Amino acid sequence: MVNENQNGGSVITSYEVNWDAGTSGQVWTELFGFSTALPTPYYIATGLTMGRRYRFRIRAQNVHGWGPFSEYGEVLVATAPDQMSTIQVTENSD
Repeated sequence: MVNENQNGGSVITSYEVNWDAGTSGQVWTELFGFSTALPTPYYIATGLTMGRRYRFRIRAQNVHGWGPFSEYGEVLVATAPDQMSTIQVTENSD
């Protein structure tokens, strides 16, 4: 039986996270790589533009080298709602 992970039985030693910085996947930039020994294996993106879509992807490394990148995950940075229109009040004569 073939191991579906194809990792040679080796543990993951590091991860790398890339993002497209809002370029719709045209340019990928490494955000960070980290060892599995770090206490906080996450990244907080700052300086994002509201209304823009950002894509993120990740890959893992073991003693055999880097694996392929994952499919990307896309995040739409929320925007503030538009100003509400004037409130109109009508009388109900029931």
